Order: sequence, then structure tokens, then C-alpha cells
Amino acid sequence: SSRYFATHEKAFVIDNRTAVVMSLNLTARYYATSRDAAVVDVDRADVAAIESVFTADLNGAGGVPAGDDLVWSPGQSWADLVALIGRARRSIALESEELTSPAVVSALLSAARRGVRVSIAMTYSDRWRPAFSALRRVRGRVSVMYGETPLYVHAKLMAVDAGLPNGAAFVGSENLTDASLLHNRELGVILMQPRLVRRVAEVIAPDVADRTPWPAQPPIAGRLF
Repeated sequence: SSRYFATHEKAFVIDNRTAVVMSLNLTARYYATSRDAAVVDVDRADVAAIESVFTADLNGAGGVPAGDDLVWSPGQSWADLVALIGRARRSIALESEELTSPAVVSALLSAARRGVRVSIAMTYSDRWRPAFSALRRVRGRVSVMYGETPLYVHAKLMAVDAGLPNGAAFVGSENLTDASLLHNRELGVILMQPRLVRRVAEVIAPDVADRTPWPAQPPIAGRLF
């Protein structure tokens, strides 16, 4: 659609009853090396909203029905994600392909300053250095991977206060950039069930714990002489 910079949403609906909201691209070449995630959503309001937006986009009309748990771009996605970060009292664990949104970075910094443990795992790019540096200055934990070794972080995942009564998580297609949050067609879902929040946190945790702390020198390719 010419309404958006990109139609970056990854979702489908089966028989008007079951929706699948993903970070996955439907191309098998990525699955062996990428960190991705999907959620099966049977909430009737969510399914109806996803169907409605698909039909509107197909016909060039646009529109963003809310659903019960959905995070839509363009629209309120940046505010929804900032609010999710703002509710954190103990921990935020995050995986994202990109991280440049001033609103999101500012919210993460504010959380760290009020004592929230902020942990991030990403595939390294020089473009994320300003956010990484700012987070390290407030004692955030930043872990990075290089290239596709051992995997490429394509997921867009966040777990807030996993294990606590107020815990919540996010899974979707939104990258944490202004282009994604403000100008693309994107879709994510907020999870409130403790089991699912814990599962998102369990996916992120080893990617934070087992990867290279930043700042550090990237691995050097080539032969030794």
C-alpha cells in the first residue's frame, strides 16, 4: 500500500477464528540462523481486528481497529511500547533487530535510572552504538552477536517483570525505529498470561547470558599467520 513506507506486518488468520502474529518472514532460508517468534491468538476481538485491517489495506482504505491486545503501526505502537516499558518495576529483557527510536530508548534509560534491570540482546550494527552507549552508562546490560554467528536476531521481543503479577510481554513485527513505529504497517501483540511472559523471558535470557558483552571487540575473521 502506498499509505506506508513498507508493509512489514507478518500475520495471518485461519477460518476467521485463529490469528498468528509473527516476527517471521515466510522465507525458509532464514529459519536456520534467525531468532524469531510467533504467537497464536484466538481472542475474538483480536482476530476480527486483524481481518478488518487486512480488508481495509487490501482495498486501500487503511484503518486501525484496536482489538484487545494488539499493537498497530502506524498508530499507537510507540505509545504502547513506551507504556509497556514504563510499567516495569524489576526487569526488562529485550531482543530487537533495530534500536534507534528516541522514544523507546528514552523509556529504557528512564527504567534503568529508576533501578529496573535492563538487558538487551541484538545482532551488532554501528547504527545501534548510540543506544548501546547510553544504556551502558546507566548500567544496562548489552549483549551482541556478529553476523549470523551463532544466530541473527530478527525477533522483536520484550519481557517486562517476568515472574511478577504485573508481568507482560510483547511479540510482533515492529522494530524499535521511527520508520517502523510511525510509518510502516506493523502488528504486534501484548501478552499478559504469566506462562507466556515467562516463555518470552526464557527465550531472551540465554541470548543475553551467552553472547558477547558490549563494548567488546568483534571476532576477527581470517587466518592466523
